[in-house]
Amino acid sequence: MKRRVINLTLEELVTKVKSLEEQVIKLAARQSNRSADADSGISEAKAKTEEVKRESESNMSDGWNANTLYHKDDYCLYNNALWIANFDSLGVEPKEGTYWSKRNIVSELNRLNKLIKEK
Repeated sequence: MKRRVINLTLEELVTKVKSLEEQVIKLAARQSNRSADADSGISEAKAKTEEVKRESESNMSDGWNANTLYHKDDYCLYNNALWIANFDSLGVEPKEGTYWSKRNIVSELNRLNKLIKEK
């Protein structure tokens, strides 16, 4: 193994060390920014998940109930199908027409997912 001899003055050596320190500081700052961006992205995703969860809890019922006031865009399950309210209603049984629209669950989930991504 061949040894490489480097002749530096003390001043040149100090300059090189300072330059290396600056590079390390810059790299650490970049890494910190990346971590902050990643944390921000995770926080944003968690916030969106919570928002969707709150929205789904506020407008999704287990099953249609004649005594429940359904507002426009509320969901309910009726006869093993997913229904969405077109208008506010109370006691109006879900069936295709003015007050209710039957939805395909997969299509509706895809539609909602698209809306979430747009936000």
